[in-house]
Amino acid sequence: MACTVKKSADPSAKKFVDAKGCGTRYDCSCRHWYRLVDSGRAPQPTRFGRLVRWSISELEAWEAAGCPAVRNVRAGR
Repeated sequence: MACTVKKSADPSAKKFVDAKGCGTRYDCSCRHWYRLVDSGRAPQPTRFGRLVRWSISELEAWEAAGCPAVRNVRAGR
């Protein structure tokens, strides 16, 4: 996955972002973002009850590392 990042105007405004925010940040749809997470190519979310959110600091660390696969993906998938 190519890391195309759209920075927000005020980076200190939020600590967590939802799937729609991740899609906006990485220029993809919300559904595609969930596919990346499910396939192990993007970080897993943090759950707050029923809310699903991604930590901005974890996403930034993932970006700094070059957006590597989070877990090993089986061949042929």
